[in-house]
Amino acid sequence: MTQHQLEELTEDELSLLFYILNVVSPIDFPKMEFDMNSIKWLKHDMLVKKILDVFPKLNQEGHATYSSLLKKLGTYIEIKYEAPPTPPTTVSSETSSEIPTPSTEVTASAAEAPQTGSTVCP
Repeated sequence: MTQHQLEELTEDELSLLFYILNVVSPIDFPKMEFDMNSIKWLKHDMLVKKILDVFPKLNQEGHATYSSLLKKLGTYIEIKYEAPPTPPTTVSSETSSEIPTPSTEVTASAAEAPQTGSTVCP
């Protein structure tokens, strides 16, 4: 992550980024807590992969901040929401009592040409 990218992030995006790196998906080795200076040590690819891997654990309210964070890091994502199925108009004894839950899907693509020596891992 570059200093310029770090300066462009809002307070909410920074909070989400540090929460992801320090709490949800911490780096195992070396064991450390990231701050404004140490975050610059991470390679771009590794940072984006960590953020993308956390998507299933993220609640729907955080999707806007998540999307804008990745956009500022040069990775555009599209979050597709599946609508829950419509309930049946009549009740029959043959229907299952399980109610399916809505799911989401995220796809990522590089916004621009990757930085020298780096690629974006979806």
